[in-house]
Amino acid sequence: MKNSDKTKEELISALDSAYHDYRSIISASPDVITITDLEGKIIFSSPRAVEMFGGANPEIFIGHNLLEFIDPADHERAIAGIKSMFGGNYLGADEYKGVRMIYITRDISERKAAERKLAKSEASFKNLIENLNDVIYENLQERSPHYCSYRLCHER
Repeated sequence: MKNSDKTKEELISALDSAYHDYRSIISASPDVITITDLEGKIIFSSPRAVEMFGGANPEIFIGHNLLEFIDPADHERAIAGIKSMFGGNYLGADEYKGVRMIYITRDISERKAAERKLAKSEASFKNLIENLNDVIYENLQERSPHYCSYRLCHER
């Protein structure tokens, strides 16, 4: 009987250790990790959800539909992606019947802002160069011009 008690204690210890590892991974992730049921109702959300979507704690998201946190302009695309996964077009083990879905969400707003800023800067630079009275050109490795200003290439 003591042998089975020790095995039970070892199992409890292993389960406790795995739980702490799981919590550490969830807490350390820079992304939001959300688990939903198959209807899209949130049953778990990581602490990063509070940073991305606001709120007091991750539990406030439980019970809400995932689509509430997706821009309405992207609902159709999100639904199509989920339907595609149900159709078998996803990465992961396909021998199991799903009862939950796990979503990883990354905040790309800073990257998108940087891309817009870069595009605006490039457009301003191009406008400046193309409206100069001077001629500008760039040669790369002795080949034909990689870039030449409008006045050099178009006003001949």
